[in-house]
Amino acid sequence: MNPDIYFFNSTCELAVGNGYHSYMPPARLRAIEEDLELIVSFLAKPNDIVVVKNEVPKDWLSFILNCGFTLPEYLKLSEIKDRNINFLRPWGWSPVMHFIFRDIYDYCSDSYKDVINSSWNIDFRDLYSRTFSQKILEKLLKNKDVKIFPSIEECPISVQSIEELVSFDGLGNSLVMKSPWSSSGRGVRIIDRKSLSNYDKQWINGVIKQYGFVMLEKKFDKIIDFSLQYYINELGEVSFIGKTSFFTDEEGNYQGTNLHFEDVYRNNEDLKNIVSKINFQEIVEKHLSIIDKSKLKTSYYGYLGIDCLLYKDVNEVKVHPCIEINLRYNMGILALALSKKIDHNYRGYLCTKYIKDVRLFINKEKLKNPVCTVDNRLKSGFVNISLPNREDAFLSYITNYNE
Repeated sequence: MNPDIYFFNSTCELAVGNGYHSYMPPARLRAIEEDLELIVSFLAKPNDIVVVKNEVPKDWLSFILNCGFTLPEYLKLSEIKDRNINFLRPWGWSPVMHFIFRDIYDYCSDSYKDVINSSWNIDFRDLYSRTFSQKILEKLLKNKDVKIFPSIEECPISVQSIEELVSFDGLGNSLVMKSPWSSSGRGVRIIDRKSLSNYDKQWINGVIKQYGFVMLEKKFDKIIDFSLQYYINELGEVSFIGKTSFFTDEEGNYQGTNLHFEDVYRNNEDLKNIVSKINFQEIVEKHLSIIDKSKLKTSYYGYLGIDCLLYKDVNEVKVHPCIEINLRYNMGILALALSKKIDHNYRGYLCTKYIKDVRLFINKEKLKNPVCTVDNRLKSGFVNISLPNREDAFLSYITNYNE
């Protein structure tokens, strides 16, 4: 069977927002893409190809194989020409990705050329924005039979000036400001409307200058973050593939994902009782119904994740069913893929962070938490699923909880 081609590009939303195939992300975001380029190895099959910019270290390859994982082939983009290809599978689509893949498109299967994503359409741009997520949320909240959802009045809004932000009297004073398009944890800022700093004002004005508006959301009293993952096939059929729980810092920036959803309440019976009362199947059914009636059914092919929130509302526990929609592979999809390739007793999480001395950090963690396999499947231990070439870099790894 011909291989699928995988490519890690974490700045796809920013590239979509920019709209041009010549878009160049900031240096820090380019570094993330280069540092983490190997993580798509764990989405690929053994006969697939992962496109890399750097030579893959042999010691990393041996280590990963010894952990019980299988690995694909690694090639530079220039080395793929004249190879028959099944599908192109970047982390996320954008005009930039179509431009990068332009020389190998003709070698792809007819099945791939028939899917909607095989060529870029300017009409796709709005699907990747937070305003599209807002529209999906509004449709979900108009359904009054789900009592645990927020009210329609708690939907995000867009504002075109700081004056409009200050004068709007809804959503409370503690707010989450978001850029319409953003990537890799950028484009989100928590503010107090009554005490905007100069930096807050500069940030807001910068987003408005670039996109014409900024998104304004209520800051909910969070209990847990979770994500529901879906797949839209070539026929536009939508299926649910799993739920994941993840954690963020105080500013809402992504920190990591549990490899098993249930680990969100490990050793916490009170939280376990709260989560056990949530009817996740009902939320999934509402998502499937809304997606099936949306433009996604006819304008998108592939994986998508809907980030959600379990939160306190006075004395009630409620669910925010759509914080945002990620039209791409995401860390939730990666966590689900990893969980299928390790022993079911492995209790741990997937993490990505910036580290000043990557090699030193890896060596220390491997010593503290050595790998243990059972029947050639990872049961416990620290595994770096990427290996940057730089000393100070971003690193993705999985590690188990030490109870």
